[in-house]
This record gives sequence, structure tokens and C-alpha cells, in this order.
Amino acid sequence: MKQAILVVAFGSTVDSAREHNIDSVVEHIRKSYPDYTVELAFSSRIIVKRLRERGIEIPTEQGALEKLIQEGYTHVYVQPLHFTGGEEFDKLKNNILAHEGEGQLEVLRVGRPLVYYMGQEEHPDDYQILIDRFIKSLNISKDDGLLLLIRNGLTNVRIAVLENAPYVSDVAMPWEWLDGKRPKTIYVHPLLLVLGDHAQNDLFGDEEDSIVNELAGAGYEVKSIHSALEIVPVVFPMVLDDSTQEEGWQEAKRVILSYLDEAHICMYNRLIENTGHEIETIPGVTAFCAIGSHLGYPIVEKEEVLAIVPATAPKEKIDAVLAVADDAVIMKVYKNFDEVQETLIKHNMADDAVMISRVGLPDEQVFVGLDNIQKDTKLNYLSTILAKRKDR
Repeated sequence: MKQAILVVAFGSTVDSAREHNIDSVVEHIRKSYPDYTVELAFSSRIIVKRLRERGIEIPTEQGALEKLIQEGYTHVYVQPLHFTGGEEFDKLKNNILAHEGEGQLEVLRVGRPLVYYMGQEEHPDDYQILIDRFIKSLNISKDDGLLLLIRNGLTNVRIAVLENAPYVSDVAMPWEWLDGKRPKTIYVHPLLLVLGDHAQNDLFGDEEDSIVNELAGAGYEVKSIHSALEIVPVVFPMVLDDSTQEEGWQEAKRVILSYLDEAHICMYNRLIENTGHEIETIPGVTAFCAIGSHLGYPIVEKEEVLAIVPATAPKEKIDAVLAVADDAVIMKVYKNFDEVQETLIKHNMADDAVMISRVGLPDEQVFVGLDNIQKDTKLNYLSTILAKRKDR
């Protein structure tokens, strides 16, 4: 029986980041499983290509798996270095499992990200495990400061992602409502093994829609921590020894505590309740309803079909939804207005559409009719479109 562990990271072209933040993980797994062959692969084809041009050979996950199959391995366990599930993880998993039964393979398994299950049926609650073993040990009261952890999916940390839910606006902006208090300071820390240029720009860039500038524009004092995660044993889900994990959690506690002098942690209402905090939901008015009322624009009438879609969804999904909808609310249009405008024009919904940025605020902007707006128009993050089909 030949057994192998294939560790798959997205990858990095930065040598120091790759060696410190990825190779160190592989080496830890290699030491923890001396009876297994441990190999590394990158899922980013662009990074693999650029490294190859520099004479550095790191295979894709498919290339690495095919090599293991050719070498006669019977048991292969693939462990991604993803923190949460999502499109990238699903694509990776499908690529791997497509090789089931090939060669002499008897067992082919894909490990889950650090936090994946939420206690569904017989599955563990990875988020609760994270809280029980790490967050609770911080002993931070709910009256302390705030930490915002950002990744490329309790009492005082909120986690957001850059291009999926929960967005920063979903988890950061409502903080001022907790206990009727508004925090003065938000610490922004990447929840990433490798902090590349793309993430650096999205988080800390000079553009108006970077995370730090959005938070600063909302009135917070923002303190940026320009570093990827410090590697501690706690981040390795394949370490099963309780004493080793406990040492890792305690070391992680020491590292994170240095950032939490004034912090307040939060991650989903259900998990906050588990820490003994009382949760009160205050009914409010949704943004698009406020916009419709503010502009006197009927959102939906009679038997019309209303669609509510995020502009961050794939273009083909937005196209399919607008093909059957009479009315549409399109949110988060600040990044890809060009594609949204093109799709609205295609479905005869642009002429009478309205778009508003920062509704009700002093610098509110209103656009009526979206077919003639220049494609490179700079939009605020808080921009929403209301549209109606003209041919129905």
C-alpha cells in the first residue's frame, strides 16, 4: 500500500511568502505523517505558469495527482489550504474526484477547509470548534475593541470575504448597533496564508472602494495590519493530537491578543448567543425599499415578478434572472457597472432604470436612465439600481 498526502494551495509568486506561509505548512504535515509521501501543488494556473518561466516547478493539483497515480499510489488524501468553502474549493474538489478509480487508486479523499461544516446532521460544527478552542480562550469581554478579519467565508471578531458573502458591508457597518454602542476603532487583518498584491489593493489600497477607505468613510478609525496570518499549529486541521492542538491554540491566543487591546468579536448571531450574549433583532427598512420610497419609484406592481440580485453574481446568472423578471433590484454595482448596464440594455430595462448612491446622505447621487451613462463612471460602494422592463 502506497499512501500520499497532496497539499493544495492557491499559490504565490512571492518567494518569501511561499516559503514562510505555504512551505512551512507542508513541512509541518510532512513531520506529522512520516509514513506518507507529502507533495505540494498550486491550483492557480497563472501562478504555476509564472513560476515555471522562472525555473520553479510546482505542479497543478491535477498534474500532481496524475503523477501519484502513475507512480502506483493506492491511497491519496488531498488537503486544500482553503480557510472556507466556496467556488474555488468546489472546483478543486471536482477536479480531484474526477480521477477516482484511475490506476491502482483504492482511496481518494479531499479534506475540508478549516471552517466548512456548521453542525448539519452528523457533521461537526467547525465554527463552534474554532470558537470553543480559540476565541473563547481569549477572554475578551463584549465591551472591548473590534477586529475585522478579511479573507479571498462570539464576542469580538467579524469575518468577511472580498468577493462573496458575507461582504464587509454585511458584517462591519452594523457594528455600531451592537449594545447601542459605536466602536471608535476597527482593526483590519487579512485572514490569509499569503497576502498577495490583489488582496493588498482590495484591502489597503488608495482607491475609494478599498476596505480601509470604506470603513474610514463610515466614520471609523481604521488600523491596518499589513501581514498574512502568522503560522501556528492551530491552523492545521490534520493535526489530531489534542495536546498538540492545545499548544497551538494557546500560542495563537498569544499572537492574536496583541491585536485585541480594544477588540470586540462577532461571527453570526447563532454563534454570539452561544457565548452568553443576548441578541436583539431590530426590524429595519431594506435599502431598496428606502430608495423606492425616497424617489417615488414603484419597485413592483400588480402581478409583476421582482428579482433581487447582487451585481457581483456571474454575468450569465444576472442575464438569466433578468430574462424572466419584470422588475429588478440590483445591488453592489460599484465594481462591474459596465456589465450590469450592458445586460439591462439587452433586456430593455435600462431606459427607465434609476440608480442611487448613498441614499439619504449629503453626497447622495441619483442617475435616471442608465443607457447613456459612461461606462467608466466612478460609483460609490453603496450604489443600487431599480429597473423595470419596458416591453411588458
